[in-house]
Amino acid sequence: MTRVLFTDDEAPVLDGLRTRLYRQSGKWTMVFVESGTRALTEFEREPFDVIVTDMRMPGMDGAELLERVSERWPQTIRIVLSGYAEPQQALRLVPVAHQYLSKPCDAKRLVSAIERCMQLHSLLPHPNLRALAGRVRMLPVMPRVYASLRDLLGHDDA
Repeated sequence: MTRVLFTDDEAPVLDGLRTRLYRQSGKWTMVFVESGTRALTEFEREPFDVIVTDMRMPGMDGAELLERVSERWPQTIRIVLSGYAEPQQALRLVPVAHQYLSKPCDAKRLVSAIERCMQLHSLLPHPNLRALAGRVRMLPVMPRVYASLRDLLGHDDA
C-alpha cells in the first residue's frame, strides 16, 4: 500500500484533505500532521512513498522540510500543495519538489498527480535506483526540445 504524508499547519485544510481523499484509504495509508517537525518524526518511524506539504508554515517551511526529506529519503516523491507563489520561495522549491499544485486543488487533481508520480516511480523497481533518481536536482533539456524551442523563438542564440 502506498504511504502518503500530508503536512499543513492549518487543521481545517488537513481535515478537508482527509474528507476528500477518504476513497483512497483502500489504496493509500494516509497520515496528516500539522508541522514539518512532526512530519520528520513520522518519517523516522517509517518512511513514506509520497509527501504532500504546504509551503508556508511556522518554524520549518515546506521548502526546508522537502530539503531534509530529499537528503534523508531521496526516493520519496515530494509534492507542494500551496496557495502562495512568491518568486523567492518558488525558487527554493525547484531542487527539492517534484511537483507544485496550487490551492485550492480538487481531490481528483491531487489523486491524479500522486498516481502519476507513483507510476513513474514504479518504472524504477530497485530502491537504490529510486534513491539515485530522487537526488537528481535538474534534468538536462533534450537537444530536440531545445532546437524546437529555439526555432519557435526565432533566434539562433536563444
